[in-house]
Amino acid sequence: MIIPPPQDRYEFYLDLITKCEASLPDRRQACNQWRMYYLQGTLGNQHNVYQNRIRDKINLLSAFLYAQETTKFDIKFAAHVPPEQKLYSDTMREIILDLWHNTDTDRLFGEAVTWSLIDGARFKKVLWDRRSGVQTYTVEQQCLGVLREDVDSFDQEAICQTYWITRSELGRQLYNHPRRDEILSRVDGRKKDDSSTIPETVNRIIISQVSPNMIGSANVDGTGIRMDYLPRVEEELIEMRELWVWDDFLRDGEGDYRVYTCATPDITIFDRPNFFMPGEHPFIKVCAFPLPDYFWGFSVVSALIGLQDWRDKRLGQIDRIIEKQLRPSRIGIGTGALGEEKRLAMDSPGAYTPFPNPVGKIETYVPQLTQDPWNLISNIDEQMDEIVGLSKTLKGRGDEGVRAEGHAMFLGRMGAAPVKKLALLVEDGLEDEASLMLKVHGANSKTIYLADKAEGKREKFLLSQVSQDFRVRVAAHSASPVFAEENKALAVELFKAQAINKHTLVEMLDPPMLETILARLPELEAGAAQAAKVQAAVEQSKADKNAAQAQQARAKIIGLHK
Repeated sequence: MIIPPPQDRYEFYLDLITKCEASLPDRRQACNQWRMYYLQGTLGNQHNVYQNRIRDKINLLSAFLYAQETTKFDIKFAAHVPPEQKLYSDTMREIILDLWHNTDTDRLFGEAVTWSLIDGARFKKVLWDRRSGVQTYTVEQQCLGVLREDVDSFDQEAICQTYWITRSELGRQLYNHPRRDEILSRVDGRKKDDSSTIPETVNRIIISQVSPNMIGSANVDGTGIRMDYLPRVEEELIEMRELWVWDDFLRDGEGDYRVYTCATPDITIFDRPNFFMPGEHPFIKVCAFPLPDYFWGFSVVSALIGLQDWRDKRLGQIDRIIEKQLRPSRIGIGTGALGEEKRLAMDSPGAYTPFPNPVGKIETYVPQLTQDPWNLISNIDEQMDEIVGLSKTLKGRGDEGVRAEGHAMFLGRMGAAPVKKLALLVEDGLEDEASLMLKVHGANSKTIYLADKAEGKREKFLLSQVSQDFRVRVAAHSASPVFAEENKALAVELFKAQAINKHTLVEMLDPPMLETILARLPELEAGAAQAAKVQAAVEQSKADKNAAQAQQARAKIIGLHK
């Protein structure tokens, strides 16, 4: 993209921001509805639903797609990288594992996976902080915009992020900015209150006309206020926008991103070349259900809404019938109108109510369930499981016709295929973030590390000395629990085949107190070697003794024959 001269860039940047945020209002409304269904199980009804199965299914599927405690990494260099660079791989693997856990990225990525199933896609942002090093953040879909929504990848010419910041934090970030005082005096702060005290009926109106009169219709029914778990911030916040634009003329014509930062109301703060990584932007996409021609992915919640509403409706009908069975309706024949006192007496245990008409009688009407309604509820739950790809065996439940452990394991592997596909898609985003974190840490950190042993010594090195043509890979798909048992069985088979040693076996099994076990392993191996040496000496002594005895017996037999 060709960037105009500085005097013409302001309008150019604003036009790009408008294009990137073209679908933002529609996406914000959809994501808010999906969020409400995930948290409440309903959108319009004010009462609590009987059971929110959407939240249960999303949380269960998310648990199968990513497990923060089992994730392990490998370093994969490009084919042209010299072999001596691979001596750094074990140390780099330990570095990224420490970064992943110490920066809380393991937990944040798990949250991103869960909310990507709700919104369709969630995003992570990797930054370098001069005080705390590599930091990662979660970016909501409603806070991001891209120039080409018909392209699935993040290979975009323009990316726009919206975020909010306090005045004091903005002042701290602009500590050496030449226009710091002017910017702080012009920015407009306001309270960012996502909560609402407007009744739900009014709050959920679809506006069809705003001028000259506002006209609209409510898309749901119900009145009152409900807790929607939305934050309420009393501190005034400043709305900021960060625009990443590809500039074809940066880096001597190779091209790179230019970053434009502005504050409300359209106050330019920065217009600078890429401050992050050459040719890279800091955003990572997490999406379990990508669509080839829609950047924001597919929401699993949107596919479950109809079944959740149907299930809750049927549960309500069952509850009303059961209530009528417990407190049935009555029909008075020849009794005349009953007063309130007599009606209450009839509902009281042991009550006696006289009737003046000797032929009057009271009949009770008890409604019956014409079919087993719980089968319908179970069928709805099974349909939800099919949508998210969760089979009975995968959830640890027995299935009909399973009589042997091997049969159950086979069904489990076959039933896990849809979830494995989703887990591999999530794994791509995990590898992108881990790779970017390690590269950012290497470009900015001055920490000295020790490489693997080479010719009897350990070489000191900086991560900036390592070739950048590498990618952090998830070792053996360990990010998903679906692969956990397969990985453990594979580790045992490799050890039996003497393809790996005990140290690698322990790392692949990942037991509790892993570091303690690895630290004590050399001592145990030395003791085992010494015991084997002693045992071999004992066996050799026995063999020598047996040979001597055989020799003596042979000599005695020869002497007798002479």
